[in-house]
Parts: sequence; structure tokens; C-alpha cells
Amino acid sequence: MTKEEKSLLLQDLCARLPYHLLGKDAFGKTREMKVIYPTGTIIAQEIDGENCSSCGFIPYLRPISSVTEDEEEEYNSLLYGICDFTQDTSRLTPITELTTFFHSHHFDYRGLIEKGLALEAPEGMYNTKTE
Repeated sequence: MTKEEKSLLLQDLCARLPYHLLGKDAFGKTREMKVIYPTGTIIAQEIDGENCSSCGFIPYLRPISSVTEDEEEEYNSLLYGICDFTQDTSRLTPITELTTFFHSHHFDYRGLIEKGLALEAPEGMYNTKTE
């Protein structure tokens, strides 16, 4: 992994920390990311297990193509808010909401799967149903 790839991955992972991101460690166990240290060390919890340093943590992300109808409607609503931008600086809010949308739904909007820095999340890994 190049220095640039590591930087991109760490930036992306840090932003996803509040959203219960799952990944696979070097031993093939699925873990939930809990902490990222400035050194890049990731502390992750084995599902129904204990926290530990997770060597080789690779996040599971959803490709954009896996978007559901409800998610597409939410995305379009956020996108409309951005496109309806005026000189009113309060209109910048939808940009941060759009980023939050991508993170909270675990979408790979940075192409990490294609770069080999993330794994495609198996269908159903992240519950996408809204009630």
C-alpha cells in the first residue's frame, strides 16, 4: 500500500467511525471498527467478542450500485439541496449531509473497492431497510 493509499484509507475510515463499520482482519474474522489511532492502528471488536488491535483490517463497503429505492430518494433529495445552491451560505449544509449519507450507508464513493483497499460488503451485511 502506498503512502497516498494509506492516507486515503485512514481519512475514509476515520469519517466512518460513528457508523459501525465492519471489516475483516488478517485472520479472516469479521470485526467492527471501534478506534483509530493517529499511527493507523485500528482497534476493532470481534462480533460478540472483545476489543483488540486488528491487524490488516479491511473495511466492508457497499458499491454505489447496491443503492435501494429509499436510499436513492434520500440521495436525490440531498443532491437537489446542493444543486439549489444560492449565495446563502446556509445552503452548504446539504453537502455535509450528503457526505454523512455516504458514510452512514457504508457506500464506497471513493473507489476503495476497485483500489483493493476495501471489500465489497456481502448482501445483507448492513441492514438497508428503513421502517
